[in-house]
Parts: sequence; C-alpha cells; structure tokens
Amino acid sequence: MKKMSTSKEDIYQLIEQLQENDQKTAYDFLYYLIERSKKPAFWEIIDKSDPDEEPLSSILPQVT
Repeated sequence: MKKMSTSKEDIYQLIEQLQENDQKTAYDFLYYLIERSKKPAFWEIIDKSDPDEEPLSSILPQVT
C-alpha cells in the first residue's frame, strides 16, 4: 500500500484559504487529532508495572 503524504505547506495553504471562524474550527480539529493520538497517563503506569496477580485498580489513581 502506497503511503499518501501531505506537506505541512499544503496544510498551511488550505488553512489560509479558510474564513477566520473556519480557521478556528480547523485548529480545534487538528488539536483533537493530536490529543486523540496520545496515550492516557494511566497506561504508562500499567506498562511499567510488573506482571502480578494484583488488580489494576490498586495501582491506578483513584478518580473521584
């Protein structure tokens, strides 16, 4: 499968063509894509933990 790539310059040019209120929408969507790709912090704790019989709830921070 051939990888499709888009240059940052192409993205900048598209954003520049948008009306100002649509630029904000584009910004919000790009920010969402970045946040969606981040691994939740509690998975870092799980990944670093040694395998055992202890339930995960005992090592995760309590959410209130």
